[in-house]
Amino acid sequence: MDLVRYGRRRTGGRATRRSGAGRIWQAVGLLLLGGLAVAGPVTSLEALMAAVALGWWVAGIRRSEYGREYAPRAPESELPVVPAARAASDPVEAGRPLISLMGPITFTCGRAVHTGKTRQCTREVAAYLGWHEHAGTSRQISMILWPYATQRRNATPQQFHDGTSQLRHILRALVELGEPGRDYLGRTAGDWALNEHVEVDVRHFHRALAEAADARSDAGRLAALDRAVAFWRGEFAFWLTEPWVEEIRRVLRDEVTEALCRIAELRQATEPERARYALARADEIDPDSPRIRQARDHIVAHENRGP
Repeated sequence: MDLVRYGRRRTGGRATRRSGAGRIWQAVGLLLLGGLAVAGPVTSLEALMAAVALGWWVAGIRRSEYGREYAPRAPESELPVVPAARAASDPVEAGRPLISLMGPITFTCGRAVHTGKTRQCTREVAAYLGWHEHAGTSRQISMILWPYATQRRNATPQQFHDGTSQLRHILRALVELGEPGRDYLGRTAGDWALNEHVEVDVRHFHRALAEAADARSDAGRLAALDRAVAFWRGEFAFWLTEPWVEEIRRVLRDEVTEALCRIAELRQATEPERARYALARADEIDPDSPRIRQARDHIVAHENRGP
């Protein structure tokens, strides 16, 4: 696994090189096979050449598939990082791994960022366990994430074992100074869950919304709402397309849109520019939300009343 730590980066790039070599070998193999096919009856030497060409051709296909499965690494400027907007008052405890699910799924711990190859099943497991504090048994989780594979085999599919295994390795590698042997993923009363030493952005988001709801002053409410919306980097589990993910996205869109509209209403009297920015941001997230129209009408009515 590759880590970005304090600005230094270890890169591999093996997948990209293999993909290019695979295409070359594939072309050579096809040319040799085509030439032998046109030549007519073959001798033992020509048969040996055909066998070698076939081996090159198969190797080319396998290497091309390897290159397609493992996408090239993003350039340094596009590496996932914890948003700077939270740096000043980041509620994430130092030394704990953070799984960020609002936007592209990332794994960080302080200034360490996991940038290695992450399996699709690992992202799915991380997203599901990050959203559900008590997710269920391995079979219950598999029936939601991979229903066809689970029903066909009548057992927990390999994706679950691969996903939980890599997720453990990622979290342990990020926390190099953590307690030796600590397991960040396990079962409680039979249910799989991330343990209390793993931070998840959506959980911090919901805690901040709860603090805003319980606040006794507008200043306290604004502070909590600002913390909540700072976690929004984009749609939940950006690259996943499963139906269960879409339902969570709808819930989070409604929640962050409501938070931004409330910020706009609370700031209209004292900070109109920031109020308009919050409303514009809400409009980008969910332009069809009736809550945005309600907040806009509230702001227009306030402006019409004057000071």
